[in-house]
Amino acid sequence: MFSVLPARTALAALWTVYGVFLIGGIGSHVLFGGTPAGMAWAPSFFLALASAIAVVSIPSWWRPLAGTAVIAFAAELIGVRTGFPFGLYEHSGALRPLVLGVPVVVAVAWMVLFAYVSQMRVHPALAALWMTGIDLVIEPIAGHELESWRWLQDGPYYGIPTVNFAGWFGVSLIMFYVLGRYPPPRSSSVATLGRTIIFFFSAIAAAHHYLFPAFFGVALAALGYWRFRSSKALMMM
Repeated sequence: MFSVLPARTALAALWTVYGVFLIGGIGSHVLFGGTPAGMAWAPSFFLALASAIAVVSIPSWWRPLAGTAVIAFAAELIGVRTGFPFGLYEHSGALRPLVLGVPVVVAVAWMVLFAYVSQMRVHPALAALWMTGIDLVIEPIAGHELESWRWLQDGPYYGIPTVNFAGWFGVSLIMFYVLGRYPPPRSSSVATLGRTIIFFFSAIAAAHHYLFPAFFGVALAALGYWRFRSSKALMMM
């Protein structure tokens, strides 16, 4: 375990590098319309940085974080082989490394979002709905503009099947019922991390004229900010 000073130093360093990639990623889509050639490794590295920030921010909560990653990996593994519970899709290889055909960073991305929504201190069903709302922002960008995966069936939401969001809700609900009984330490770092990820995808959505995900993402991030501040204030009373 980190002692307090090295942990803060590590967290500050991680945030600095993460911030560079956050701004660079948004800027590349605004200015150039996509990830520059030779930077194909950047999305995987960005997600790895986010997961490292989450773990270093709440190290005592590593067991629920690890459990989330395991559940997410299992769901993705079943999903790419059977089409359940997300629908028919395949990973493109843009995110690496892959284990059994599943990018490791996809599992840890679930972990980061789980850590963020857990900071909201809401009922598991509402938390699962919140996770699904975040996927409404992420999915059109990750599935199309970033080409992180390919959908093999069509759907009404930017070509994404409705079953995908039902799957997100179901998997998230399992996570929050199984692991949400262990509330994480309050962490402004984790709360900020979640909002920046939503903002990242919202900004790229705006750059590519996906207007609903862009505006919905901003609203969702604002709601998360309000909920975190209000729940924190209630705990201090």
